[in-house]
Amino acid sequence: MLKPTFTLTAIALATTAAFASTPAEAGASGQHSAAASEHAGAASAHGAAAVGTGVSTAIAVPVIAAGSVLYVTGAALESAGDSVIGAGSDLASSAATPLIIDTHTAPNRAPTLD
Repeated sequence: MLKPTFTLTAIALATTAAFASTPAEAGASGQHSAAASEHAGAASAHGAAAVGTGVSTAIAVPVIAAGSVLYVTGAALESAGDSVIGAGSDLASSAATPLIIDTHTAPNRAPTLD
């Protein structure tokens, strides 16, 4: 079995060698940055189109459902409004009635203790 110190040293050396050799294999940085910006522009255009399609589909279904609910609710509110208007006109045209005073009403007595 390997010693933990040797294993950590080997991992550190392998990582250093991998990162040190990467810049030596790279091409001109201007060429890479130009290609990267071109790819980024194409990716953002494709991403925006995909998101737009998905968002329009995701929004259209609830909007249609909510519109149907609002249509039905509006019809119910119209019916309720008509009945309220009818009740209000009946109340406005009613004649005054006399006030009835009942003198036979008395409060309950206090309870007695046993």
